[in-house]
Amino acid sequence: MKYTNHHVSDMVVRINNAVSRIHSSVSFPNVKIIRSILELLVEEGYISSVKVEKNAVTASLKYDKRISVITDISVLSKPSNRVYSSANKIPTFYNGLGIVVVSTPKGILTDAQARNLGIGGELLCQVF
Repeated sequence: MKYTNHHVSDMVVRINNAVSRIHSSVSFPNVKIIRSILELLVEEGYISSVKVEKNAVTASLKYDKRISVITDISVLSKPSNRVYSSANKIPTFYNGLGIVVVSTPKGILTDAQARNLGIGGELLCQVF
């Protein structure tokens, strides 16, 4: 498995590729930020389950009649351009139907959870 410096970007690209090829699952390196984001996506209903092994994390993708539940996923913050936001300025995605994944001092949260707690942070990616 090839490792990159920016795990979130790598995760987003792998999910996009797996969805475009209608794969049932996709594997990632076992990194804490990836595990946290995937667990959040399970809670929000975007993926079915996450299986953690010693060196890899495998996510089971969700489909409805061969159409992925994840229709749009993109990176917001990159190593060359970090994007931070205060709690009251966290953007919504697809008018609140999608989620923005935020890295906060309390952990990885959705935009709604961060707003409710009044916590800002780094905007990692957005999912619809």
